[in-house]
Amino acid sequence: MRSNGFRYDIIPTYTQTWFIKRVSECENDILVSPTIQFDSTRPTLLQCYLWLIRTADNDVEWQPDSPDAYG
Repeated sequence: MRSNGFRYDIIPTYTQTWFIKRVSECENDILVSPTIQFDSTRPTLLQCYLWLIRTADNDVEWQPDSPDAYG
């Protein structure tokens, strides 16, 4: 995440997923969500992905470190 300049990430396995956010105040710190099971209903895994997409899209204070971070 840090070397690519990304602030949000996802660690999925077959049965569980974690959502990660790099803290802007201290770039070496990260926040990790509670474990989301693949069959979770409150919230669903799809709702968690949607939340992450919306949060990252609305994060105007942060931009990738390099212009080619997406490629």
